[in-house]
Amino acid sequence: MRRYSALNVITWIFLVASVATIPIGILSLRQISIHAISLGVWLAIAYVIVLPTAGAYFLNAWALARVPPSTVAVYIYLQPLFAFVLAPIVLGEALSPRAIVSSLLIFAGVLVVTRRRTRAFVPQTTAIDH
Repeated sequence: MRRYSALNVITWIFLVASVATIPIGILSLRQISIHAISLGVWLAIAYVIVLPTAGAYFLNAWALARVPPSTVAVYIYLQPLFAFVLAPIVLGEALSPRAIVSSLLIFAGVLVVTRRRTRAFVPQTTAIDH
């Protein structure tokens, strides 16, 4: 990360990951008629790929250059919770026990990552002290 920018690293991660995921996607697409997919669906797919997926990663990389990593971590881990809260409101999704437990685990993870560690004071000894 010291040698390359965060944006450069994320771009390469996406490119390398696409080598593994594109063949799997092609196999899945062989099971359906691509011509039956409307232009609106293709535009929705492009939107999901560009804005909430790639856009979020690039914005996180941009933020890493400007604020402490713990602040960025809070936003990264809170994004699924926003989806958890908005899904029932916007999409009419039902809240499940699994989703509730998952959100509690996310909160616990954010707490662990962002909590400052307090170290016990351990006096330094030198060769003269012995």
